[in-house]
Amino acid sequence: MVEQERAARRISEEEAAQYDRQIRLWGLEAQRRLRASRVLLVGMKGLGAEVAKNLILAGVKGLTMLDHQQVGALGLSRLGFLGTQVPADCPRPETRPCWSK
Repeated sequence: MVEQERAARRISEEEAAQYDRQIRLWGLEAQRRLRASRVLLVGMKGLGAEVAKNLILAGVKGLTMLDHQQVGALGLSRLGFLGTQVPADCPRPETRPCWSK
């Protein structure tokens, strides 16, 4: 179990290349902690969508987005990284992970 945790904390050469700027900016340990973090983002208007994109690009392990409004085609258009197709189970308000490594 401990060995699995250690292996999960290691950053591969591919990830090191991908996150090179971030690692140089705030260090390897901070990138490891970011990579292991799960984030709840409340509010998916314009700013929330931009924050979601930046968190995903930064390498968080999981991101759950929550909004008080139902999801529709217009709402998904703000979140281009999720695609433009409205899932069959929408619209209905709920929380569920939308991104996880």
